[in-house]
Amino acid sequence: MLYMKKATTYEDKINNLVNKIKKADVIVVGIGAGMTASGGINYSDEKLLKKWFPQYYDLGFRSLMELQGTFWFWNKKEKDMQLYWGYWARHIEKIRFQTPLLEPYKNLEKLIKDKNYFIISTNADGQLEKSDFDKNKIFSMQGNYGYLQCMTPCTDEIYERICFNDEFVSVASLSDEIRDITITINGFAKSAALTGTRLGYSATPRELAKNISAIQGHLVSHPCLAAQYIGYGALKYCKDDIDNMVEAYRKRRDLVTARLDKIENLDYIYPQGAFYVFIDISKVKDKFEYKESLSSDFCDKFLEEYKVAIVPGIAFGIDEYVRISFACSEETFIEALDRLDKFVQGILA
Repeated sequence: MLYMKKATTYEDKINNLVNKIKKADVIVVGIGAGMTASGGINYSDEKLLKKWFPQYYDLGFRSLMELQGTFWFWNKKEKDMQLYWGYWARHIEKIRFQTPLLEPYKNLEKLIKDKNYFIISTNADGQLEKSDFDKNKIFSMQGNYGYLQCMTPCTDEIYERICFNDEFVSVASLSDEIRDITITINGFAKSAALTGTRLGYSATPRELAKNISAIQGHLVSHPCLAAQYIGYGALKYCKDDIDNMVEAYRKRRDLVTARLDKIENLDYIYPQGAFYVFIDISKVKDKFEYKESLSSDFCDKFLEEYKVAIVPGIAFGIDEYVRISFACSEETFIEALDRLDKFVQGILA
């Protein structure tokens, strides 16, 4: 009883910690799963599992922790590997790429941004990378889901310049050892808008490059000299032009998502790069008549009735989504979204 009288209140403890932070010369922060959980992504939350993995919820799973444990220690026989990597690809897409920067990380940033700090984290969810913390002052001991690769990585970096949030990191740049086993594929159609040149390239360890060249030389003709000079010019002289283009795409992204926010019964994956938006049409599923593919029939009907062409998500393995592009004029994609709004509300009426 005497101990309870001497103990400070919870509010006093918080104020005491804030004062110590203000006075500290150096701050070392340790972050674990609780930090992300306090922001709403709790691996033991049954509702979160039902939202992200409804099929597994129907199979009896009740938490991400249970599901993740199952697939982490999965008996990885050859017949199970598609299921194994299918789960992990989806898990990473949800936790690393779709989840925005959470409030606890924003609050921490406000507290220590003007201090000499270093952060050690056991999380691999990328929250620290989404913040404005100095990346040189972060040690994520379990890595980052965004870098998950197979043992011999082949990385498609065609959209490397069109990033809106995080600075792009090439897989091959992570270390000399990784560079020596990585095949990097790139080109000019996206970042430099040079679709007509049909020009691309690979950055590959020398021995692999020789083998690739030996095969490719018998399959396709060499790119013409003019296209090569155009690509060289884009790499060497067009940084400012590309930056201006990316900024235009960023503004278009904001316009598209602002309009989508006003459309009832649609959700979407918030774009962090490129010039596409994947739109979730799962809420129309019960009232839309389709045969084998929801997204294909949805796109066909939308084209037929409203003269707007969009891409079915089944082409990317996600049949409850469709993909739209904003690589066109603002008037065009806003009009297209107005028509999409009418189409969706008509289905649900």
